[in-house]
Amino acid sequence: MHAAEATKSARRPTNLSIDSALLKEAKALGVNISRSAEAGIWEAVKLHKQEKWLTENASALASSNAYVDANGLPLARHRQEKIQDTHLFNKTIDLDELLIECQHNTLERFQTQRK
Repeated sequence: MHAAEATKSARRPTNLSIDSALLKEAKALGVNISRSAEAGIWEAVKLHKQEKWLTENASALASSNAYVDANGLPLARHRQEKIQDTHLFNKTIDLDELLIECQHNTLERFQTQRK
């Protein structure tokens, strides 16, 4: 998405300090320095926005996880109990357990990154 956004907005020249050896190698390889720097900045912005959102919503995520741990998923009774997915090593997957695990992993990964 960031490439599309970049083409819509006006570009402006800017000065950057870049490691001279890296710059020399990039030029030798024909790397577009401006576009590469821009791509890196887009990625940094995305990561900072994700971190900001997770920080701002950490208590809500923890509360939601605590609710699910105590009560299960709200609409669990309407879901199939288990599915057979032959693409995942013929393992039987409990969708509710998978969702809960994903929620916990997201929060744990965020908390680990913050340390």
